[in-house]
Amino acid sequence: MPEPKNKSANPPLPPKGQEPKAAQGAQPGKDAPFIALAYILSPTILVPLLLYLLMEDKGTERERYHYLQAAVFGVGTVLMMFTLILAIVGVLVYIYGIYIGYLAYAGKSDDRPLRQYLEQHA
Repeated sequence: MPEPKNKSANPPLPPKGQEPKAAQGAQPGKDAPFIALAYILSPTILVPLLLYLLMEDKGTERERYHYLQAAVFGVGTVLMMFTLILAIVGVLVYIYGIYIGYLAYAGKSDDRPLRQYLEQHA
């Protein structure tokens, strides 16, 4: 069985002066700084949406796509950060509960404001 001439796994290079297919259209344009700014400030959600609305008539389809996508990423980022904060608060409340349980086990009193409130109203 004859061996193939090109043993390399890489595809052949395009002729000189011609770009590879993957690189066509991938060069940054004059809108690249604003697109990057939209992604960097995406957690504000307002900046990408403002850029999207400002460029609705005069911007390219690429710009509008990225501004809208940055806004969606911003919403997801804010939701995940909010969930993370709630999880951290939950863990801290749990640790505080273990501490109060330890004090009760040791027969010590807890003079925290919550205890004072519960003694007055319970």
